[in-house]
Amino acid sequence: MKIKIFYFISIILVLQTHPGFCQTDVRDSVYTPKGSRVYAWRTGEEESWLRDTLDNAARRNYSENTYITTYGNNSSTRKFNCHGYAWYMAENVPVLDDPRWIGKDSISEEDIYMTDGSYVQVASEMYPGKVSWGAIGSDHSAVTTSQTGVYISKWGFGPFVEHAFDNSPYGTQGLKYYASTNISGSTSTLCKSASRNFSVVSIPNATYSWSVGSGLSMNQNGNTVNVTATSNVSFDTAWVRVTITSPLGNNEYDIKTSKKIYFPILCPPSAPIVTPGGDPPIEMGIYSYKDIVVTNYPGSASWSSSGAVQTIWNEGQTGRFYSTEEGSAYFYVTTYNSCGGSSMYQGSIEVSDDMMEKIIPGKSEIEWTISPNPSKTYFDLEIRNSNTEVILSEYFVEIIDSYSKIRNSFKLSGPNNRIYLNNITTGSYFVRIKINGQIYQKTLIVI
Repeated sequence: MKIKIFYFISIILVLQTHPGFCQTDVRDSVYTPKGSRVYAWRTGEEESWLRDTLDNAARRNYSENTYITTYGNNSSTRKFNCHGYAWYMAENVPVLDDPRWIGKDSISEEDIYMTDGSYVQVASEMYPGKVSWGAIGSDHSAVTTSQTGVYISKWGFGPFVEHAFDNSPYGTQGLKYYASTNISGSTSTLCKSASRNFSVVSIPNATYSWSVGSGLSMNQNGNTVNVTATSNVSFDTAWVRVTITSPLGNNEYDIKTSKKIYFPILCPPSAPIVTPGGDPPIEMGIYSYKDIVVTNYPGSASWSSSGAVQTIWNEGQTGRFYSTEEGSAYFYVTTYNSCGGSSMYQGSIEVSDDMMEKIIPGKSEIEWTISPNPSKTYFDLEIRNSNTEVILSEYFVEIIDSYSKIRNSFKLSGPNNRIYLNNITTGSYFVRIKINGQIYQKTLIVI
C-alpha cells in the first residue's frame, strides 16, 4: 500500500507543477569508462516546497531508509536521477559536484554502460557494483554498498536514499547485477626487462583472457596478468586488455572486453653519438677549449676527461674541455634516462702548440702569460722580453668575445698587470696584445 501512496503523491505533485522538462534544461554529454558517448542533461532545481513534500512523503512511507542530503537541506532534487547517479556520478569525487540526468529522451540511454564493455553482467550482487531493475530498458538503477542487499539510489524527482533491496518503490523483480571491467595497474613508464601486474575484478567462476600489445610478454593467472617489457625499442603505446566471460546460470554468459590500458615502454639510451667525434682524435691548441655535443641526447649526461685536457664545464648534452699542455687526452660521456645509462663513449683529443699564440710574426718575439686561466674575476698579465724598452712602452690589451666583439680594452705599460673581468660572463674569449707594431693573442676561459 505504501508504494501506491508514494507514487500517487509524487505523480500528482510532479504533473501539477512540472509536467515535463524545462526549456532551461541543457543537453550535454558524458562518456562511459570505455569512451562511449551518453547524453546527460543538466537540469534545474525544483521549488523548495515540492522538495519538502517529496521528502516527507518518502519518510512516511519508507521510514526505515536513510535519506542522504543533496543540495540545501533536502534529499529530493531535480538535478539528477537514478541513472545519472548510479552510472556516472557515483564514479566521481565529490559525488554531487556534477549532477546529471540520464534518460530524459530515452529510458535506454543508460543501457550504453551495460553494453559497450564498460561493465559486465554477473550472476549475483557484487561490491562495488551496479544494480539494474530489469537491465536493458529498465527504469531504475542503483549502486551496491558494503552491506549485502543494501543499495543507494535516486528516486526520480524524489529523494536520494540508502535502502534495502526490497524497500523502495521499484519492487524486487528482474534485478540484474553488473561489475566494472576497469583494469587496475600503473600506467607509468615500464623499463625494458621490468615487470608489473594488472588486475580486474574477481568474478566467481568467470574466465579471463588477457592480451597485450607489441613489446610485451605476459603470464596470466585468472583475473591478474604479469607483463614484462621485452622490446629493444621504446614504445609510446604498449597496451593491456582483458576479455571476461561471466557465467549467469542456465548456460548463459555475458562476455565483455575491457578498455585498453596504455603505457610507454622505455629502453636505456643507446651509445652516445657526439660531434666532433673524437675518432680520429680531435685537434686542439694549448690554452684553447672545445665543446663536444651529444646529438642523440636522452635527457642527462655525465662528462669527464683525462690527459692533457680538463673538463671545465658541462651542461646536459654539451661538455667543454680546456687544454693545459701538449699531448694526448681522452674525454668520456655516458648518457642517462629514467631507465638507466648508456655504454660509455670514449673519444680522443690531441693537443698541439697553440697556433693562435702569435698572429703577426715580428722580429722582436716576446713571452707572455695570463693566469689563472680559466679565470673567474681577473687574470694577471705578465710580459717577458730582453728588450726593456718594449716592456716599458705603452701597449694595448683587448678582450674579444667569440663574435669578434671587443668587450674591454686597456692601455697598459710595464711587465705585470692585473686585469679585472668587469661585465664579462662565463664563456670563451680572446686576449689580444698590440705591442711595438705586433699583435699577439691567447684564449681565455671565464668560469
